[in-house]
Amino acid sequence: MSLKMNISLSPFYASFANSTYFVAMRYISGVYELFLCQGFIKRFTATTMPDEIKPKLAMINSLTETPLREEGTFQEIDMYTWHMFLYKEQEEFKDIGWRVSPEMYVLILTQDEINKLQGVDV
Repeated sequence: MSLKMNISLSPFYASFANSTYFVAMRYISGVYELFLCQGFIKRFTATTMPDEIKPKLAMINSLTETPLREEGTFQEIDMYTWHMFLYKEQEEFKDIGWRVSPEMYVLILTQDEINKLQGVDV
């Protein structure tokens, strides 16, 4: 059993110019937890996964070789540093997302995607 990391920074600015964010996502026992704004956590399964997440997660999971870390061996802020979790040849994933550990992912989402996932109408 691994330690459950406290997520408090997600979503974390990835690019002010493109209005994109690093967003933490945890996967435990068949349930995904996406850490959105102001403590909002969206939970879903593979069957109920939002359309905004499906292609990004499929691409991230297609990576067979990544430098995964064990839970408890990194700080949350470290998760948002792509070159710690992707090899140089996988650099294009810095705009999609990456897997941090067996349970943690980081997705790159736009403000519009985050608003839609939270049910915010803008």
